[in-house]
Amino acid sequence: MHHYFKFTIRIFILAFFTTGMCWAQDHVLLMDEFIKARPHWKVRQGKYTLEEGWMSMIESDLTRRNVHAIEQYLNNAEDFSISTSIIPQKSMGAASYGIVFGGNEDLSSYYAFEINAEGFARIMDVQNGKEKVYRSWAKNRKIKGIGEEHQLTLQKIGKGLYFRVNEKELFRIDLPPIYGFFQGLTSYGSCEIKIDYYEIVHPPVRFLQLGGTWPDAVRLHLDTTVNTSMDETHPLGDPRRARFYFSREENIYETHLSDSGWVAGMPLEPGFNNVKFNRISSFSEGGNKMILGNDYGENAQKLGFSIREKDNWGKITQLSSPPIIPETDTPIDWFLSKDEKTLLFSADLPGGYGNTDIYACFWEEDSWSKPVNLGPAINTFAEEYSPYLKEDGKTLFFGSNGKAGYGGGDLYKSSRQSNTWRKWSYPENLGGGINSPGWDRDFFPHPMELRTYYMASQDSFGGNYDIYKVKIPFDLEAQPVLKVFGDVYLEGTDTELEAHVQAWRIGAGIAKEAEADTEYGRYGMLLELGQAYQIYALKLGYYPIIDTIDARAFSSYREIRKDLYLKKLEPGVIVTLQQLFFVRGKAELLPESYPELNRLLQLMQTRPRLKIEIHGHTDNIGSPNQLKRLSEQRAARVMEYLINNRISPGRLSSKGFGADRPIAPNENPITRALNRRVEFLILSQ
Repeated sequence: MHHYFKFTIRIFILAFFTTGMCWAQDHVLLMDEFIKARPHWKVRQGKYTLEEGWMSMIESDLTRRNVHAIEQYLNNAEDFSISTSIIPQKSMGAASYGIVFGGNEDLSSYYAFEINAEGFARIMDVQNGKEKVYRSWAKNRKIKGIGEEHQLTLQKIGKGLYFRVNEKELFRIDLPPIYGFFQGLTSYGSCEIKIDYYEIVHPPVRFLQLGGTWPDAVRLHLDTTVNTSMDETHPLGDPRRARFYFSREENIYETHLSDSGWVAGMPLEPGFNNVKFNRISSFSEGGNKMILGNDYGENAQKLGFSIREKDNWGKITQLSSPPIIPETDTPIDWFLSKDEKTLLFSADLPGGYGNTDIYACFWEEDSWSKPVNLGPAINTFAEEYSPYLKEDGKTLFFGSNGKAGYGGGDLYKSSRQSNTWRKWSYPENLGGGINSPGWDRDFFPHPMELRTYYMASQDSFGGNYDIYKVKIPFDLEAQPVLKVFGDVYLEGTDTELEAHVQAWRIGAGIAKEAEADTEYGRYGMLLELGQAYQIYALKLGYYPIIDTIDARAFSSYREIRKDLYLKKLEPGVIVTLQQLFFVRGKAELLPESYPELNRLLQLMQTRPRLKIEIHGHTDNIGSPNQLKRLSEQRAARVMEYLINNRISPGRLSSKGFGADRPIAPNENPITRALNRRVEFLILSQ
């Protein structure tokens, strides 16, 4: 009966003191009246007993501190209260007792609001086991003696914390940095106390879980050829071949799948592994550049990279103009976007929100910008880590132990809402199908496996990290981007060629670049929707055959295979200038023609002995004389463009053939368009 009465009184008092303070509607997150043992209470030292609805804490050591805490998420952006009722039964010397709040997982760091039998109260800040007085002992007549009930209340309102004993406010402080989500009780010295209840009032916790199907994701533990009794983290698939990398303890390992399963991981050569913590942070979009995080320069915690050289990775080079980041002892999680223009990292820097925050730097002409903190939607008082930014430049996956979740540190997804990089959607938890009771991190897609991610996870608190494969039951890649991939061939053959691939936004310059080679497979790139592109391959001694991609009609993720072709430059070869456009019936060039003209101009400039003859052709619609004259004028217009750009006239000539040399039937309007073309014949080189 006494529990019901006291609960009613507590709610009345709480409402009285918060009237006019914009207090959210009361919602009891936790009410423990100690009728039975709660399995989630953690005991740092000492022990407690339950008897007839009371918890008793008994200690005889004059210098020992006992802490009993339970994990309960509290959003420090919300208003909340923690309250308890303590009746001291015995107390000797400097004994004290009270509330613990904001403790970390191992209860080595926390805050304590304490009273003693002499009528004093104080606030303690315990950091890594070392006690520091936050507010000194203050005497108050509301603090009674042995055998008397003391109602202790900690209440957060706005940015302040209010501490009360028996309805009397004793302290008011600004909200300090919180260490974790463990709240509870403490006693110090030789004493015996009885606790009637422990209550947390907090608005309903906002817990967004990503999608309805994420809990159905299939999480597979990789076998012992990859996972060992050591920590395995930072799993990344090679975008160009069937190789898989991860970090084991402090070294980078490489493995791959065979017909019989995963091959035992082997460490990379010593140049990649040193005495620091080594990991691969990301790959460039073409997959030929490996970005590494380690002490690869004169200063620690910088980025290095390695360029692929046939079957091996080349020498590690420090990233040019590395971002200026204040010194920090905490390991940095790096992620460089595939276009190499946005660098995300997690670090403990001055002025942050908590332990480690996620920041962004941007490549600006010839250097990196100052770090930008991603703001309070992403960063909390605790640790944020493992950033991964999707190719759309807006979707962020990251880890945090400062938000409501399933365990020590969970994985979340958020979307960027502005170009300031400080406004993000409320992070969505990836759900219990992915997040475990322990810590989860390093959530990266495998570039060669559809709907497949890899991650590192602890099975339980205190366990080691293992690598898991995650199969998503729907297409997570359904972002507003277009994936284009394919091979590069010598025209008219099945011979694959190594080449540099470019995609140009029509009228706007280069959009993306990638590499294609014959040994490791096709090129690949991601393009924004809502644009039209010209795409082609470049190789010395060859001329590109241009293809077009119109992504303006797409509204969701698409994949298009686009094989590209090159024409070998040698005497007698005829090359069609596919992307030349004229005003209908005239020799006036349209602006869309200049990228093609400039490619031909560059060819003439880089091969000063090359001589060509430019040919004009038309379809058969019109009189033969008019068509021949039009074809001659168009060929001459192309030659004029080259001469005006300092190509010697002695290297050029032009002819017009009208409709005499069709390459497709003129009866069909679609194929007829192929006959309206300008070509060049290589005379010598």
